[in-house]
Amino acid sequence: MKLTNLQNLYEEMKAAGLSRQQFDFEYNEVEADTFFFIDQNPFILAFGLKLTRTYFEIEIESKNLQTADFFTPELYKTICREFHIKYDPNHTYKPIDFLKAINKEVPQHVKNTRKTKPSNMIRYHRDVDEAEKIYFCGFLDNNKAGTKVRNLEKTRLLMGEKAYITCKQENLSTKWTDDPKKDKYNHWEELRPEVH
Repeated sequence: MKLTNLQNLYEEMKAAGLSRQQFDFEYNEVEADTFFFIDQNPFILAFGLKLTRTYFEIEIESKNLQTADFFTPELYKTICREFHIKYDPNHTYKPIDFLKAINKEVPQHVKNTRKTKPSNMIRYHRDVDEAEKIYFCGFLDNNKAGTKVRNLEKTRLLMGEKAYITCKQENLSTKWTDDPKKDKYNHWEELRPEVH
């Protein structure tokens, strides 16, 4: 199925140089943070259930904004459980039903979304290293220090594919803090790495 309502949002994100936006999605009276990531291929439409903190992703083809009309059994069960979809003898619930509901609710303009920050994502990834440190505060240059990059998984989950690739290629480690006043995420692409 093509998620047609993502088209304009995608174009506005691309024009504005935004790679990770989020919006609210409510289905069957269940609220979810919904994330649209265009910094990787395929794109990702991710859902974080606000009440249970369950997280799952749906892949979106970057060329045509198509997604598969079927889910893995595990994903299907997760969606039915988390969104309280009950058995109906008159209608077999299918992935297309969920995808149509998403498509209907997707904001078509960037102004109706907000930028995804690591502190928004950590809520759904509590198993990362130093999970209490949710604010990105800089890089460490491991080349100068003679050490290897660390925090790559945390970097990928909380900052995205572009930051992950940068760190991996340049042997940089991300630094994290629990102090919101030191948050530098909005400027990470301009930061110069520090030496240990």
